[in-house]
Amino acid sequence: MADRYTHFTNLAYTGKLAHGAKGSEVQLNTGWDKTNTDITVGTESSSVVNVAVQFNDRDNVAMAAAVHAHVYFTDDAAGQTLPTALDTVAIGTDGTLISTDTTGIAFTFASEADGDLDIDCTQNAADTLYMHIVCPDGSLKTSTVITFGA
Repeated sequence: MADRYTHFTNLAYTGKLAHGAKGSEVQLNTGWDKTNTDITVGTESSSVVNVAVQFNDRDNVAMAAAVHAHVYFTDDAAGQTLPTALDTVAIGTDGTLISTDTTGIAFTFASEADGDLDIDCTQNAADTLYMHIVCPDGSLKTSTVITFGA
């Protein structure tokens, strides 16, 4: 006998609708999409570089809910060479810094309810870094190079 209830696996619709429901009546929040998420690296000013993130959904529309994000910094774009700790990482204007690991290079953030996250990175020495967001599928969304010229 066919199952008459809606089933979801990892927020993906499996094709079974509640009894009497039509496909056009089912809407899913599938979460943010790394392809449509924008990371904008600002220009250094007084040893601070702002990195702005806009989390978007699969339709390239700003999220309508806060996004929880694990973020870390490396010396390479592949995300494999760990640097020494940044001098300071703080929220610029959007989002919340939830936690910092003991190395000072990995962080947990929550965006604002519209998917905005604004991070101020301070490094008082010359350095180049990359910021990586760990995606729900385990892959990485990587920034362009973050350059500190001190």
